[in-house]
Amino acid sequence: MEELRLGKALRELYNQAAQAQDRVIMLYLFGVKHGKMIVEKQLSLSYILCYAQLPESYRSEIEKGIKLGQYVKAIER
Repeated sequence: MEELRLGKALRELYNQAAQAQDRVIMLYLFGVKHGKMIVEKQLSLSYILCYAQLPESYRSEIEKGIKLGQYVKAIER
């Protein structure tokens, strides 16, 4: 199940953030990195957030990252 795999990936990104404001950035980054697949496969952000054990209110931040992903590309450090 794709949502489960993405939920785990989201949780890992979220846990990498050292400070609270960085967590929001990680939500955007998740949307940028995985947005195309989420949209194309019509995956549920609600399920992804549930599997990541994160609140549903973070959905809007991931959606912002998905929209941002149309204009930017994530690079690995």
